Amino acid sequence: MARIGPLSLDEPAIREAAYQPTPRRPADR
Repeated sequence: MARIGPLSLDEPAIREAAYQPTPRRPADR
């Protein structure tokens, strides 16, 4: 569906990033 360059959503790192649209901030506990 959403392929980023040679990588696809099948990658574990890409999937984790997709599940977390916003980065976890230390102050955003």
